Amino acid sequence: MNKYLLDTNILVYLEMKYIPNHEAIEKQMAALDDEDEIYVSILAIYEMYYGASRCTPENRPRMLAMIKSVKKKFIILLLQEEGAEVYGGLKTIYKEKTGIGKKEITKHNIDFILAASAVTAKAILVSNDGIFQDIQKTDPILRLENWLPAKKFFKRHNNLIIIAITESFFQ
Repeated sequence: MNKYLLDTNILVYLEMKYIPNHEAIEKQMAALDDEDEIYVSILAIYEMYYGASRCTPENRPRMLAMIKSVKKKFIILLLQEEGAEVYGGLKTIYKEKTGIGKKEITKHNIDFILAASAVTAKAILVSNDGIFQDIQKTDPILRLENWLPAKKFFKRHNNLIIIAITESFFQ
């Protein structure tokens, strides 16, 4: 049995049937064993609500319906106290190995918390966001998969991706 923690971008691909990458994610989901467990971080729910608040009024109901669907389908993983120590370690190692500045690393706080949540839950983080690939290179404690065929990772922050996807594909 494997545990998988789906990042926000994977959820958007899965829930929005007419966008690029939907089929690839659906195919990966179908290939999972019945015993596998699929989780969604409470942080992804936060990010999706942020995306919904940024949608145009005509697109907001669809985004809210998507959030409701995600909450109904998947186990919501809450933050755990033991994840705080993992977060501190991941972020420190990343900063030391990359030399990233304080302002730049702060932009990725949610990403480091999500990575720590995956490690603490002993789950494989599923994401198309390049920061996780970078984190894994500095500390292989993070198990990571990208279910997209091209293996190209986004280098933007998730919230911006959600807004761009919801606005362009709800039209």
